[in-house]
Amino acid sequence: MATKEEVQALMAKHAGAGINCGTTEHAPSAERIRETEELLNVPLPDSYKWFLSQYGNVVVGGDEVWSIYPEYSATMYSGDIAYQYKNDAKGGLTKANEISIAATDFGEWFVFDTTQKAEGNEYPVLLMLGEERQPYAANFLEFIAKFIRLQCDG
Repeated sequence: MATKEEVQALMAKHAGAGINCGTTEHAPSAERIRETEELLNVPLPDSYKWFLSQYGNVVVGGDEVWSIYPEYSATMYSGDIAYQYKNDAKGGLTKANEISIAATDFGEWFVFDTTQKAEGNEYPVLLMLGEERQPYAANFLEFIAKFIRLQCDG
């Protein structure tokens, strides 16, 4: 299972060469996190909130991992996790218990499965390919570590 230290090392290793990210200055406020959790109707995983507190946002190999934008807009396209959740549900892409966290140019979608909450509000991450869903990672830290390795290390 991936650790915070492992994720930090991967982020540092690939910063500017496969990963573009913010800093603690780009972290969402506690108020924006609460607003987002209300829009999603579930608490966000502790590891996801930790990641946002460190990096604010991240693009890995050209693919954005959804974050929490400074302001929520239901009408302006963005990589805000609440916007993506609402848009995906409206379009029938995801089920009510799924929160998308990233998508690739290859049609891969990654979602939290909120029916399986563990300690720290952690949810497993599923890989969606069309209608098919398969386990990808046990939690967000494992997801982001695996995503970085696959996108940056090949």
